[in-house]
Amino acid sequence: MFKGEFVNAKFTQLLGKMSDIKHELSIIYTLEYIGFIERGNWTMVKLVKCMLHVVGFQFKSWAITFIVEVHVLNIIVTQNLHVTLIEALNDIKVDVNHIGVFGCDPYTHIPK
Repeated sequence: MFKGEFVNAKFTQLLGKMSDIKHELSIIYTLEYIGFIERGNWTMVKLVKCMLHVVGFQFKSWAITFIVEVHVLNIIVTQNLHVTLIEALNDIKVDVNHIGVFGCDPYTHIPK
C-alpha cells in the first residue's frame, strides 16, 4: 500500500464522504510530483511574506494572513477555467462584496 504525506485514515475517511472527489495516488518521493507540490507551497509562503511586509504586520500574524490569501486565491478567476475554483466545484456564483483592502482598519456602519 502507498504511504505518504496525503495518505492516512482520517483523510481517506473524509474523501469517502465526498462522492465528487477522486483521490489519485502518486508514486511516493517522485521528484516530479514533489516539485509540483513544493512550488505551490512556496508560492503561497512568498505571497504571505509579501502581504505581511507591505502592510507592516509582524510575522506572528502569518496564520490569519495565510487564511486570507487562500480565500482570495479561491475566489479569483483562474486562467485555465475562466471561472473561480468555487464556481467550478460548486456551481455557485461567488460574492466578493465582503473583500476589502488587506491591512487597513475595518469600520462597521451601524445605522441609527
